[in-house]
Amino acid sequence: MNERTPNFLHEIRLQFTRYGWHLLILTLSIASSYGIYLFCNEQTIAVLGMENQLFELATFGFFGVSGILFLIKGYRTKSFVLLMLGLLMLFGAGEEVSWGQQFFKFSTPDTIKAKNIQGETNIHNLKWFHAGDEDHVKKQGWERMLEINFLFRLFCLGYFTMLPFLILVSPAVARFTAWLRLPVPPLAVGVFFIINWFCFRTTLDALPPGRPLEPNSIFVSVQGADSSIRRQTMLPFEQLADSLLQDPQSGTLRTAVSSYELVHRGKTTTSLDIHFKLPKERGDFQTQPVYEQLARLQQQKNSDLVQIQKDDFFYCTTTEAFECLCALLFLLSGIIFFREKKNTAASSAQN
Repeated sequence: MNERTPNFLHEIRLQFTRYGWHLLILTLSIASSYGIYLFCNEQTIAVLGMENQLFELATFGFFGVSGILFLIKGYRTKSFVLLMLGLLMLFGAGEEVSWGQQFFKFSTPDTIKAKNIQGETNIHNLKWFHAGDEDHVKKQGWERMLEINFLFRLFCLGYFTMLPFLILVSPAVARFTAWLRLPVPPLAVGVFFIINWFCFRTTLDALPPGRPLEPNSIFVSVQGADSSIRRQTMLPFEQLADSLLQDPQSGTLRTAVSSYELVHRGKTTTSLDIHFKLPKERGDFQTQPVYEQLARLQQQKNSDLVQIQKDDFFYCTTTEAFECLCALLFLLSGIIFFREKKNTAASSAQN
């Protein structure tokens, strides 16, 4: 191991020199993506993280182009594994835009809508893979192992960082990947996945608690698997919605709400989801008092089964930025694979 350590460090230095412009692009992309909190107002930050906006469309493009490059390289090298990776990238691109539903506005098939948390035509929001359940309650324990976000980050960690490292220190792993005809990204690129993850977690932790002060979504729900318990504990959701949206004392709430939805489980209404317009469109209207009003209703109900949660676009935008940068890692890796005749990492380790 001592004999290989200098070679390992030397290879890392060579990779940082050889792929300098790739790493420069990643550095600038990470700095600009997470730097938006320093230079942009809340309105701009909200827009960047929304559907069909910069981060989501860039993620779609990065996955799509990388998928094509992976497929071409897999066809040329007769690598079945690389062909599968190419299809996986194209699958990711399709999932990002719900297979065109966001552009063409077609309705979700009933079979998918019944099992999709957000009622969209995609796989990643099915209840088995979503981070929360139908009541917007985050999963706990082993259920989190199937979360699509967890699986995606685990895959990126293994492919971008762990596999290149093992190739550089283990000739056996290098020979195995060469036998699979699987190009492996340089560890110098994989290092930027760790940097991206670190910036992602640091940004979330650094954001002031409760920012933005005005939530853009509020979810009122009743938990519990037993429908009879839900009925006994349930808030009057229909009346609550009418009261909030029609009561003159609520001010301009109706004009501030972009949409609201009553969610049903069987014949029981179990959730009220309120989505507000962007801060600029809301004008002087404040959404925090609405959350506080609902919280008072929760206290009056005096039940642990009643949950009130609020969502903010800071978290959404940061998550979209992280996924976008991961897609950029795949694209730059695809460009490297497409231009090179050999798997540099594997051949270097074998030498």
